[in-house]
Amino acid sequence: MWVYVISISCLVPVSFRKRFDPILALMSLVSLVGFCLIGLQDYRDSKNDPDNKGEIIGDILSLASALFYAIYATYLKIKVPKEKEETFKFGAFLGFVGLFNDIIVFPVIVLFNFTGIEPFEWPN
Repeated sequence: MWVYVISISCLVPVSFRKRFDPILALMSLVSLVGFCLIGLQDYRDSKNDPDNKGEIIGDILSLASALFYAIYATYLKIKVPKEKEETFKFGAFLGFVGLFNDIIVFPVIVLFNFTGIEPFEWPN
């Protein structure tokens, strides 16, 4: 949904902007309604159990994650036009994205573990 919304917005240069498609807009609206229904149910569940606020935070984080992925995907589509897709090495690019992600996220994991925000545990 967010990729479509961003790709038709004024944030994208005119040469890469997609045209408004009513069917895609309807599908995006259906997706948003589904997310709202899940969030509403999680909100109702958290009102019954005040100790269970994690579901709402998880919903917000998943929405933010989808938005950031849409920005990333749209930006990548702008920077690698169709003519260059054959010569662009997506495997190497995504490998470097993963490497930098590991380097940047590792200190955050250590910090969260020592502060007790999110203790690190090995899976059993």
